[in-house]
Amino acid sequence: MKTKNVFALVAAIALVSSVFAIPVFAGNPNQIVGQNPDFVLNILGKKSGWDPNGSFDNFDRHTIFVPEDTTGSAPGTYGGVDFADSILIWMQSGEDFGVLDGNACDDGNASIQVKKGRYRVFVTVLGKPSNINKDENRFADLKGWYYDDEGELGVYLYELGTAKTLTRGKEPIPVEVTDLFEIDYALVYDMLVHMFIDAGMTPEEAAIAATELLESYGYEPGDVIWIFDFLEMLNVVFNDPDYYFWQLTNRGLKHIQVRFYEA
Repeated sequence: MKTKNVFALVAAIALVSSVFAIPVFAGNPNQIVGQNPDFVLNILGKKSGWDPNGSFDNFDRHTIFVPEDTTGSAPGTYGGVDFADSILIWMQSGEDFGVLDGNACDDGNASIQVKKGRYRVFVTVLGKPSNINKDENRFADLKGWYYDDEGELGVYLYELGTAKTLTRGKEPIPVEVTDLFEIDYALVYDMLVHMFIDAGMTPEEAAIAATELLESYGYEPGDVIWIFDFLEMLNVVFNDPDYYFWQLTNRGLKHIQVRFYEA
């Protein structure tokens, strides 16, 4: 990509994105979860051998089915990491919320679309855990991953935020997982500078372009960046479509509810 074309594209994005820049959402978590969410996703655990009829690609659905016990699940290897004994929920940005693939019991993979914007995200364990592992704690581990299968950065896998362990207490307690959707500014800046240099810019030009691109989305040094904003930057500027997914390791939970609240 020619340098002047990159600068022109960054300038155009800056002009458009400045109108739609999204501020970081402040507020007490207890106040937030008391409001009506913009989208609710129910992750429902099913027993081993569950074999339903029909497809699970109804976009308007609000459910994804996963194994009650993901031991033995084989969703694939990405970035050199084998995600065996977990299921993956792939997420992409789009014009509205919806479920693209609501069944992770068949091949260990499901997928949803997240409406463009920025959100605070909470998960709550609901319902009584299953009878598996009666003598052990029943729980689920949740992680968020950015994945670049190929392109300017080569094969790359990076864990976002802090892994969450979900359990069912006497009362359902919402756990904020917004950080699983956030990536550090310094890391993104370094990636963008590297990619701009590969596109033909000098280091000085690349530093300016990376800063202006991030500013066009409303970000400054020290911020955390919404993962789908970063993925949009890569796709629009570098024609490099990358991916984001959750890794869910379930050991007995039947109902995990995910709520999205617009920032």
